[in-house]
Amino acid sequence: KWNNFSDSLLVRSVYLITIPIVLVQIIGIIIFFELHWDLVLKRSAQSISNEIKILELNKDSNSIDEYANTLEIIKTNDLDLSSASEISNWIFKKRISQSLTQIPGKFIAIQNDKYFIIYNGLTNDIFYLIPKKRVETKTVGGFFLWTLAISLILSLISYFFIKKQIQPLKRLGIITKNENLDDVSTNSLIEDLSKNYPNLKILKNESSVVLIRKSQISRALINILDNAKKFADNIYINSLFDGSKWIISIEDDGPGTNLSQEQLVKPFTKGADQLNQGTGLGLSIVQKLIKLNNGELNFEKSSYGGLKVIISLEVK
Repeated sequence: KWNNFSDSLLVRSVYLITIPIVLVQIIGIIIFFELHWDLVLKRSAQSISNEIKILELNKDSNSIDEYANTLEIIKTNDLDLSSASEISNWIFKKRISQSLTQIPGKFIAIQNDKYFIIYNGLTNDIFYLIPKKRVETKTVGGFFLWTLAISLILSLISYFFIKKQIQPLKRLGIITKNENLDDVSTNSLIEDLSKNYPNLKILKNESSVVLIRKSQISRALINILDNAKKFADNIYINSLFDGSKWIISIEDDGPGTNLSQEQLVKPFTKGADQLNQGTGLGLSIVQKLIKLNNGELNFEKSSYGGLKVIISLEVK
């Protein structure tokens, strides 16, 4: 259940990041089309329409071909329209259709592979071919590719960032689904853990065999030791028994913390000097693990200047 929760949390979190990114990009595209590209195509369509209007007014002139060449328009009286189709650029199609209504007759705009073809549908006597390069530009394709790339990159960044933040929840799920109780040698457990921390000094390590959930207690101690390792040069541990309780205290000579006991175990809470350290779930996980083992977790100021963490487990 915890894994399912963390997985769904990851998905929801990514959605919360990705959807606004996509919406912003869509709004950007709309603004681009409305304010820039639509205006450019409107002016291009109007310019082409005006040029064709001039050619229509002078179509009986001997100089009509020279006019057309000057305007970069091909004029022909015979054209096979079998390979022609509707204009694919819907914005230009709309704008050129609007502009052509200013010319007497019923002018139609279509396209083939290389040209936009404009002619009077009432007469079909003259066909005007306008090179597509006058209208089409690579800027639009580049804009869409850039928009897509930015959305993809930001989505991937958000996914991996959030996934990292969710990892403690997954770890919590793994170490809490129902572990069996095992007989564990307390001094061996402490010694085994100390091998991974060169700056850890064992001050007291009383020996006894207790019935505990070993991996959970080990995970709790590792979380505490890892936290101390980030901020302290030296770590000190005491393991002893007081009646039916196994008491483990871990101290360090680090800067300590300005947080209260309640704040220290509150999820996602970090001190002012720990803003870039971890996720703020470490001690929250530790408290849950200790409670699962009928124990208590407390915090004091260490005599070495840092933080003192006291674990008290009912073992007899």
